[in-house]
Formats: sequence, structure tokens, C-alpha cells
Amino acid sequence: MEDAIKKNEELEELEELEEDESINTNKGKCNKILKSIERDRRGTLISYYDFRQANSVVASWFDRILAGTGEIHVFKMEDSSFKLILVTTLHEYYIRVRGIVGDKDSYLGCIYNNRAADPGETWIRGSDFPDGKLIINVFLDIIYAIVGNECLKLKGVVGYV
Repeated sequence: MEDAIKKNEELEELEELEEDESINTNKGKCNKILKSIERDRRGTLISYYDFRQANSVVASWFDRILAGTGEIHVFKMEDSSFKLILVTTLHEYYIRVRGIVGDKDSYLGCIYNNRAADPGETWIRGSDFPDGKLIINVFLDIIYAIVGNECLKLKGVVGYV
């Protein structure tokens, strides 16, 4: 009788594991995808809150343009710098932050990539944006370049070329 009870308990545990397998499989897939992204980006994904704790001055600059949405991906890089990624419909912007604001060895720079190839092309274009010391003026130059890059040309509208 004890053997029958034990077998019944084992069977119930096995059924519970089978029910949880889809959850574990999906969680495993998500972890695999995250690890792949971290490997590709050569850093560890952290929360924007953690970035704010590490670099409150620069985070305050981003807060003004993000309007509290927090729609930015932050990677802590192996060299203790940060890579912030802004994604729009057409582009991905990679902003590198290293050091302390105003320090002579600090750095702030940006590159961007198109998210899709231009018509007739098989490659994805990208370009460098402003870079320099980690100061507010360089940050504003980067933001102005991003806004200018995101503006679309109006075609066929009188008064616009």
C-alpha cells in the first residue's frame, strides 16, 4: 500500500513538472535571448534606475528628453562605461558614457544605425554623431543630431523644399 501511495505522489509530481515545463521553457528562452543580446552588446543589461544611481547627473539630462518614460536600454560595459540605446522606428542610437562629468578622461559619444536597409541596398547604413568630453554641450549636440536625423522631409508641400 505504501508503494502505491509513493508511486501516486511521484506521478502527481511528474504531472506538475510537465505543466510547469512550458513556463520553464519560455523562461529559459528569455534568458537565452538576454544572454545573446548581452554578448552582442558586450555588456550587462541594467535598469535605468541602476544607471541613475551610478551617474545621476547624466541621467538627469536623459530624464528631460525621455519625459519619465524610461524607454532606454542601458548596458554596463566591461570597462565600467555605459552604453545607452535609444530605439526609434527608423534608427538605433548607441550613446557611450564614460567617466565623471567634466573630467579630462571622460567621454560621451553617439553612433547610429538604420534599422533596415535603404531601398535597393543589402546593407544597413550607420554613422557617427558628435562626441567629446562628458559635458552638457556635447550631450545637447548629440540630441540635436538625433532630432535632425529623425525629422522626415515633407514631399509635395508648398513652401517646403
